[in-house]
Amino acid sequence: MYRKTPSSEKNASLLQEIRQEFLGTFSKEEERTTTFMTRYPKQIFIGMVILIILSSILAFVYTPLTYDKEFPEELSFGSANEIKENVSGEISTILDLSDRVKRISLLKAEVERIIQLDVISYKDSVFLENAIQELEYFNNHKKKDNEN
Repeated sequence: MYRKTPSSEKNASLLQEIRQEFLGTFSKEEERTTTFMTRYPKQIFIGMVILIILSSILAFVYTPLTYDKEFPEELSFGSANEIKENVSGEISTILDLSDRVKRISLLKAEVERIIQLDVISYKDSVFLENAIQELEYFNNHKKKDNEN
């Protein structure tokens, strides 16, 4: 389907090949542009200045177009506030649960350490009672949450 065109020079670069291929087209356009610019330099300069002035006027005087909102206002702001409140409530619940899990794991580790001791001091026994009560509270609280 496609055939490779052999180059006339062996060490020709891609740029040289492109120039050689489109030399006629580029030279014609270059001549036209050069003659136009040499014939009308004042008009070209005045046109550039007018375009600069017009673009600065448009940039500083006219405000951008305002577009109609795609969604009704009550949907965009009201629902966003509700979603934000719900998400923040869920995040605080997750953080609270993670704190509880950390506390339970610390209590369990401490209870196991105290149970493995041969002799328990009064301080350890008081801590053990409080820790067991707290663990029971967490277990009962978890069962009530699962039932609902």
